Amino acid sequence: MSNAADLGYPEDDDVQEDSEMVATQQQQEEPQQAAPEPAAAPAIVRPKRAPIPLNKRGVIVPTDMVEEFRIAEWLLSTGMVPSCFKTPAQVALAVQICRVMGVAPSVAIRQLMIVPKANTIAAFGELPKAACERHIKTFDEFPIDQEYERICYANKNLHQPVWGYVARVVRAGSGQERESFFTLAMATKAGLFNRKESPWLTYPDRMLQMRARSRVLKDVFPDVLSGVAIGEYDFDMLDGKGAPSYGKAQDAKGQELADEIAALGEEEAAQ
Repeated sequence: MSNAADLGYPEDDDVQEDSEMVATQQQQEEPQQAAPEPAAAPAIVRPKRAPIPLNKRGVIVPTDMVEEFRIAEWLLSTGMVPSCFKTPAQVALAVQICRVMGVAPSVAIRQLMIVPKANTIAAFGELPKAACERHIKTFDEFPIDQEYERICYANKNLHQPVWGYVARVVRAGSGQERESFFTLAMATKAGLFNRKESPWLTYPDRMLQMRARSRVLKDVFPDVLSGVAIGEYDFDMLDGKGAPSYGKAQDAKGQELADEIAALGEEEAAQ
């Protein structure tokens, strides 16, 4: 038999070469397809927070604790709450105290403080009176001199030092007037001049006023204040500043003033 070459057929190697040439030619003639692009990562869909409703006055009104904490986070993020509040939970507690007292949290929180080492929140300044205001029929407070005369222009005794303070209040729905007072003699007996940098040394007239006021508010409006501490009364701190009173040792200046007040009291008793 004749082999393939004798019959005019190509050898096997030639067939392979021709096939490779045809395949290469076809690849060149066919348009090259672009590599598929990688699939894009699915977009993260975050749940939208429902807006917290406002009342007719435009004040935020949360409907549950989730919204309450959102408000606490917002208040903390403003940087305009007292610096003693460090966490949303602390702010949320302060907001709840404001709501219990019936005052607007976003405003009243400025006169709430965390008392150092006492693990409690106290109101100070005008907040306790503001909380009771809607229940007050009449309210009066005034300083007195050592003769127990009201210090005022009409009495022509504005030059007299403040010896004490008197606070009087009538609760709405009640005709009974309640009175409270606090004097320098009472402060001396209680040892309130026993600390360095005490507001009793620098602002005794203001502390007398806040003592008398706090006592009558606590007596007449226990349901409104709900046992919330008052900074000036319970901790001898003025305007939310200073260290709380924990019975520190008496300093020389405090002792001198206490002795002077005690001497005045003895003179009065002798007369």
